[in-house]
Amino acid sequence: DFLTAIQTLPEWLRDIAVINDHVQDILNHKIVQRFPTMILILDAFFLILVIVMFELASGQTIDHLFTKDIEDSDVEPAPKANLGYIFAMFTAGSYFFMRELVQIISLAALGNLGSWLTDMENWLDASLTFLIFYFGIIMLTSKPLISKEVFRDGAAIAKGIMWGAVIGFLKSTRVEFSVFVSGVFHVVKNLAAFLMALAVIVLMSAQFYYILYSETDTCLCNE
Repeated sequence: DFLTAIQTLPEWLRDIAVINDHVQDILNHKIVQRFPTMILILDAFFLILVIVMFELASGQTIDHLFTKDIEDSDVEPAPKANLGYIFAMFTAGSYFFMRELVQIISLAALGNLGSWLTDMENWLDASLTFLIFYFGIIMLTSKPLISKEVFRDGAAIAKGIMWGAVIGFLKSTRVEFSVFVSGVFHVVKNLAAFLMALAVIVLMSAQFYYILYSETDTCLCNE
């Protein structure tokens, strides 16, 4: 299959292939069919759903965890997260899990499982699915595995991964957005040498300052 062969290409070559006019015509023909269109709509719907529900449920859980142990009788502990929000998250997580599972099975049947393993967007989707269920269970039980502070920090990271999944979705559906994101990554890679040189210069200047003004009125190191 032509599209399957394209999936086996290295990522840099695949990004070039998908903007070819002939490939675009084939992809457009496939996408306008009912089933692929339904999958795209479901992807967008469940991404929006999980972001909104996670925001609401995580906020309620954090309020509950930080107020339930207050001994002040005048302060009433915040309620636990709404069960409806949590089960909506589990529904979205189940959809993402089934989608990835079907993708893995189909690629394995074609003998092309390696393309799934080397695609970072698949790992992003897998991480998203894991975090949905992980934090959903904690929200359901109100018992963080380590501490309430770690739960709060982890929830912030999970939100970042969710928005990363949104960027990945837009990158896979909008050619102009994909070109923009690829351009940003290209610029950042080219800036790596400049940022490294800048860090060396800043560190060098800081050490010069420290040595030159050490034990003076400007920098009393014993205070």
